Amino acid sequence: MFSSSQAGSHQDALIVIAFGLDVQAYIENEAHQQCPRPEQCPHCGTVGRMTGHGSYGRKPKDLERAYRLRVKRWQCQHCQQTTSCLPSFLLSFRHYLVSIIQAVLTQRFEVAASWSELRPRCSQAGTPALRTMQRWAAAFAQQATTWLAAVGAALAGQDNHSPWLEPRPPTETASQSVAAALLTASLYLLAWAKTRWAEVTGYDLADRLAFLWHWGHDRGLGRLV
Repeated sequence: MFSSSQAGSHQDALIVIAFGLDVQAYIENEAHQQCPRPEQCPHCGTVGRMTGHGSYGRKPKDLERAYRLRVKRWQCQHCQQTTSCLPSFLLSFRHYLVSIIQAVLTQRFEVAASWSELRPRCSQAGTPALRTMQRWAAAFAQQATTWLAAVGAALAGQDNHSPWLEPRPPTETASQSVAAALLTASLYLLAWAKTRWAEVTGYDLADRLAFLWHWGHDRGLGRLV
């Protein structure tokens, strides 16, 4: 199963799960109740001692509304530490859905839109605020080098026919930012992953950041945005 886990810096560890990309369906079906029990504690490594520990609320936003949903929590009966199962359409420490954040990042790094051009394309009635979008872009750019190296290594090890591994990858230009390269490389990684994991077969171009977050968190890459 394609799942991911990594201990966080706070008390809760974090597991990122592919619950699908439909937020409303997640809420209506109470999908957090269907979260698979972690086999191993991300904190201490103990196997078979995770028990349900309730849930907590999140209120992620898109351009029109804030949603109310629950995130499943587990507790290790050996070390007593807790672990949360976050749906892949949410990022830790961010209040907007991944799809909204991706729209900003692709406009900024792939389209090379200025902030004055980007605001009417990616915000509505001042939401998200310009400073919020700028923080997303800065955080993504800061993490991009580490994440791009991991994506390149994964493709080299699993899909050695990918155009990304040519001596000069198809997106490589003198002026291209590492952040833009990561967005493009994620497409090749997603194409490969869709042949391996049923959970991501429905992911497409608009979902690549959710996939990248899901994939990378499993490998200990930490925050993406």
